[in-house]
Amino acid sequence: MQNGLAGSLQNRGNAKATGGDFTGAIADYDAATTLMESIRQQVGQAAWRSNPLWANTLSAAKANRAMAVTLRASDPII
Repeated sequence: MQNGLAGSLQNRGNAKATGGDFTGAIADYDAATTLMESIRQQVGQAAWRSNPLWANTLSAAKANRAMAVTLRASDPII
């Protein structure tokens, strides 16, 4: 359930980034990262490694966040 919510937050972050709301996107990516880190803590490392989708979701949230930070920094309006 949390993984699905993290995916939804990433999708919303992507939509915000596409619309130029990089600060809002970063907040959504941070929330997704927090949820995925929570899953990792709850299930333990062995279970985490057995489900690559979880790791991919976490990696994507971190990569998307980094891109939004870069784009926000280069935005002449901010």
